[in-house]
Amino acid sequence: MTDDHSDGNWLDAGVFPCPACHEALFRVNHSPFCDDYLLYCEQCANCVEVSYYDPVTIAFAERIRGEGMLDSGWPQTEATLRLIEGRLKPCSCGGHYRFDAPRRCPFCLAPVLIDMSWAELWPGYFWVEEDADPTAEQIEQVGAYMDAHKREHDLWQAG
Repeated sequence: MTDDHSDGNWLDAGVFPCPACHEALFRVNHSPFCDDYLLYCEQCANCVEVSYYDPVTIAFAERIRGEGMLDSGWPQTEATLRLIEGRLKPCSCGGHYRFDAPRRCPFCLAPVLIDMSWAELWPGYFWVEEDADPTAEQIEQVGAYMDAHKREHDLWQAG
């Protein structure tokens, strides 16, 4: 993975081996065209997807703006994410979801991407070569992984 994006790889996607267990991992920057935040567990490889349009997210963003704390940009987003973190249900492992948690290897749980809150980390089989279609096996593997490791519903603790 390089900073030269002349090849069209503007999300800096690529496969590399886990430094601890050497399993193939897929890293990609979170697309600015996605309308969600991904927060990762501080203890395992699970993540939670929080929509920009979720009523709780909207209320937190409005609260930040309404208090006149921050007008826009990353400081407002970070403040909103900190509020979101405090309301999310814990992970099934007992950990807590954080927007800036290290991304952990899904095979050995070693921290792999540290201080990279804009990056996503998935098993290597998420990668599909350019101009190729995913195989039925890849589709099944990705679906099973997402079902087991990505929470999209039942996100919030009672507030």
